[in-house]
Amino acid sequence: MTIYCDIDGTLTDKPTGPWGNPNKENIEAIQAAIANGHTVVLWSATGESYAKQFAKKYEINAHVCLGKPDVCFDDWKTIRPKEKMRILPPDQIIPWITAHGVPQEAR
Repeated sequence: MTIYCDIDGTLTDKPTGPWGNPNKENIEAIQAAIANGHTVVLWSATGESYAKQFAKKYEINAHVCLGKPDVCFDDWKTIRPKEKMRILPPDQIIPWITAHGVPQEAR
């Protein structure tokens, strides 16, 4: 199974910024998932560098550490949250990229 896990407010008690107090039970559960062969991706709106530092500090051998995307395209309608991250359906890739000024040569 692939598990994406947010850091602040999920693995810590501070949902609005980095380096809150660790939620040891949740960190141990993520470590156990990794030990049991699951793929864990740690992510944070604070960014990739922070996610990597957090993983190292709490000895979480995550598969990948990254920042949250500004926009995500996915065909699974039930994954659409109403806040923060924009998750758009596949038919919106071209309109979104066109509207946000991505150069023609980059397409």
